Amino acid sequence: MEDVSIRAGLASDEGRCVELWVRAVAHRDGVTEEAVRHRAETKLARRNRVLLVLYDVAGDIRGYSLTFLPGDGAAHLSQLAIDPDFQGAGHGHRLLVATMEHPALKPRKMTLRVLADNLPARTLYERLGWIAADKGSFSDSGHPWVGYSLPERM
Repeated sequence: MEDVSIRAGLASDEGRCVELWVRAVAHRDGVTEEAVRHRAETKLARRNRVLLVLYDVAGDIRGYSLTFLPGDGAAHLSQLAIDPDFQGAGHGHRLLVATMEHPALKPRKMTLRVLADNLPARTLYERLGWIAADKGSFSDSGHPWVGYSLPERM
């Protein structure tokens, strides 16, 4: 495993996270859309959130998680991305565990939605105790999603 660390994300990291998201989505889907960049910029600009970044020894961001705290006592994991060049080395697992264990998130029920055909991500979530709870389609793309929940943890 590459030498990486995780820290709280800063406002100055947001642009690099957007670029990483665009690359990761292009790698996963084989297409780059300007709408992907716009959605990432909009989400990363929101506050009332927890942003964690995974970075290498050079300080380059190689992954991030973005979790919103909507005010209802729960938390919603909106984005989890790993640089395509760093995928397959356990970094997604490490970042997801750090997200789940974050002090602001750990006592909360957590939810997320993932593309129904993103089997590597779904496998990761299920291995870490997430439970498939519902299904639907993303309003912006029409792609089917599976919703997962993670019960409150102490």
